[in-house]
Amino acid sequence: MEFLSFCTQSENYNAAFEGISTVSCFKGQTTNIQSNMVTEALSSISLHERASTANPKIIGYTQQEMGAAVEELFQGKVDAAGCVALMDEYRITAAKELGADGC
Repeated sequence: MEFLSFCTQSENYNAAFEGISTVSCFKGQTTNIQSNMVTEALSSISLHERASTANPKIIGYTQQEMGAAVEELFQGKVDAAGCVALMDEYRITAAKELGADGC
């Protein structure tokens, strides 16, 4: 939790993204470089961007289930390790239902 807190401080993510060519994704992110191509296509990007690209890349991952696990953490029903365990449990269950290899 301390690491996540560290990562969410603007001075830290600005240091991490300084001079990196990427779209701003954090409030107060000011040190990254946005290309002209991105700036010119900003309206299209805003229209079509997705909150997560993990969904199609991680077998069994769903934003809804990960959100449910985080909600359990916020409600004090689990600690950080319990939250991660729930995420893994949900993902593995969904992967098995899809017939994924190795589950």
